[in-house]
Amino acid sequence: MKQFYLAALLTLTLSACSTTPQSLQSSAENLITQYAELNQAQIKQPVRLGGVIAKVDNLAERTRVEIVSLPLSSSGRPDINANTQGRFVAYIDGFVEPVAFHPGRLISVLGQYSGQEQGKIGEYNYTFPVLMVSGTQLWNVSQEVIIYDDFGRFDCFDPFYCDPFDNGIRRGKVQDRVVPQSE
Repeated sequence: MKQFYLAALLTLTLSACSTTPQSLQSSAENLITQYAELNQAQIKQPVRLGGVIAKVDNLAERTRVEIVSLPLSSSGRPDINANTQGRFVAYIDGFVEPVAFHPGRLISVLGQYSGQEQGKIGEYNYTFPVLMVSGTQLWNVSQEVIIYDDFGRFDCFDPFYCDPFDNGIRRGKVQDRVVPQSE
């Protein structure tokens, strides 16, 4: 019975971590979630993409955000360990604060594909896929320390209590974790 409750708690915890933020949710059946699929996209097709902000320009009535695309998890989080896939431009209605939407920041966007525009990256001519954005999610990278205990070194006095043999040496790693800005 104890194992059942532990499994249920673990399932609830994991499902809470994998939900897509409200700003990125879409009911569209043909939602594009891969940068490579933009080549076959049709005008006004719904898209969810994300990555790293490269450049932000506040224009008169909207903001142009240039994003270096990274693959997204099922919950819309950019995968910081993956290779970049290319760049795209996201137009957001109105003004966005450049301090919050700064270069190097992780972002995911939901919007409509609306064709391509010509531009430059440095002196290189580049064709950017363009999205008209309806939802954004900024992400933070946090670090957590994971300690590996040596489970073979326990003194067990009964089935429910084990005292770890502590020799003062622990093994572990520091792991990066992408979390929504609100966490």
